[in-house]
Amino acid sequence: MSRPLAVERETIILFNEGEAAADIETYNAAMKRRLDAIRRERPEDITLVSRDGYADTYIFPKKWVKIIPPRRATEKQREHLKQARAGIKP
Repeated sequence: MSRPLAVERETIILFNEGEAAADIETYNAAMKRRLDAIRRERPEDITLVSRDGYADTYIFPKKWVKIIPPRRATEKQREHLKQARAGIKP
């Protein structure tokens, strides 16, 4: 089995309305390390289902799935941050 191309190395999160659990399949090395760390800390909440050499699949609580957009700073906040980075007190 050859290594998948970059466009084939996906992270897929699956869940449905009828179950409390979600599945994640990922080829991303950083995501796999993070999921493994969580599994070691909380084995009752996350389960490794399969590991095929490239992708890992886990089951975890669906309520952990979140979509959090980046914060939008106002012009005043951006100016304050710019001054703080420059070491200037307002």
